[in-house]
Amino acid sequence: MKTKLNCEIVKDLLPSYIDHLTSAATTEAVTSHLSECENCRRVYREMTNTEPPIAEQPEIDYLKKVRNSRRRIRNIAIIAVCGLLAAGVAAFTIAKYAQKKSAQDAQTISALEERSEADAQTITELSEAAEALQEQIDLPTVIYDAETRALVITGTDRYGEAIIPDEAEEALTLDVQDDQFHMSVFIPLLQNGSEPLKTYLPAYIDRTDKSLHFLRSYLKGNAGDAYPTNSADKMVEINIRTDDKYLYRNEPDRILLNLCNAYWHRDALYMYALMDTPHTAWGQIGLAWYTAVCVNPYTEMLTMLDPSASAPYYDLYYAAGGTYENATNDDLRIQFDVISRYCFEKGFPSKRWGTVFESVPLNRTTPFSGSPETYEQDSSMSVIMAAAFVGWLDRQYGFEAVSNYCFEKKTFDEAFGTDFDTEFAAWKAWIIETYPMN
Repeated sequence: MKTKLNCEIVKDLLPSYIDHLTSAATTEAVTSHLSECENCRRVYREMTNTEPPIAEQPEIDYLKKVRNSRRRIRNIAIIAVCGLLAAGVAAFTIAKYAQKKSAQDAQTISALEERSEADAQTITELSEAAEALQEQIDLPTVIYDAETRALVITGTDRYGEAIIPDEAEEALTLDVQDDQFHMSVFIPLLQNGSEPLKTYLPAYIDRTDKSLHFLRSYLKGNAGDAYPTNSADKMVEINIRTDDKYLYRNEPDRILLNLCNAYWHRDALYMYALMDTPHTAWGQIGLAWYTAVCVNPYTEMLTMLDPSASAPYYDLYYAAGGTYENATNDDLRIQFDVISRYCFEKGFPSKRWGTVFESVPLNRTTPFSGSPETYEQDSSMSVIMAAAFVGWLDRQYGFEAVSNYCFEKKTFDEAFGTDFDTEFAAWKAWIIETYPMN
């Protein structure tokens, strides 16, 4: 590398430089400085009155520059390749790590999913167990005392699922305690053929519960202002015992129904009590039986339909489309209509041809009969005919109109806009036309 001199040193060396007393290296350094420094050249000219010598410019080695550039490019390329290799190694390492990590994460996720499925299965099993336990808790409580042969059932629903122990087949008395009804029963009065007690007894209690609910709900939804709010909210006391008198009574704090051995009249008596009218004429009897039997799907009459061919209206019933197998309320409506048709055909002879409710006039049959004038024009109807006639009025004018009349909110003319004789004649003509007898 060439030595570079500052101006002060050059000025000190100029006398020796001019007299050629400096060494070759110093001479070259001073000459080089003079070639670049105008101030020092001016001093030189003042001392010698001549121009200072100019240092020769070195020859430029362009090939060297090219070689150096190529070398730099090569070095840069090497560095870049090394960088890429390093990056590749790093990327590969990261990729391998990521792959390993991904596999671990996938395994973890799989394990979590399996755990989640196991937990879900456990939750399902626990829920099912809880539901099963709750079902058992919700079932009515059944207690049987073998010494007194008394069966006590307590609950508010699901009586049809009550589990009665085998030894209770010997039970004589039944006491059902519900928040809306209480039932006291001498069990032999409920015997239903050969069906075991553990089958038919829960079914009867269940139908009782559902029937009371249905009748209240049906009246509330269809009877309009005639709906007996106060009566429908009362506790219902049902007695089925031989020592009871057959009656109903609407008392201040309860409705009392004494059915004796006629347990299938449960719903009709309940309807009488709900109406709670001063007297029981054809309208009350007809509405009670029509609603309790032909409308109510929980009526006991559906379990007691007699398929015997000895019934005088048997052929007429089947010809009208009725059936005794899987019978419905529609079948009961048909039965009531064909019984009415038979009454119109045969009249009411002194020796009845059917049951007292089928072929005996109202003023000579039910325990609720008043004096003959109580029934006005209806003494020519039996209980079943009264129910069939109410069904006709329901189809023609609606249940609310029927309720207003039968609950004694309106007169017949006010409720239906026509008189009794005209409407009864129209119904009779329809019955005769609809159910022809050969």
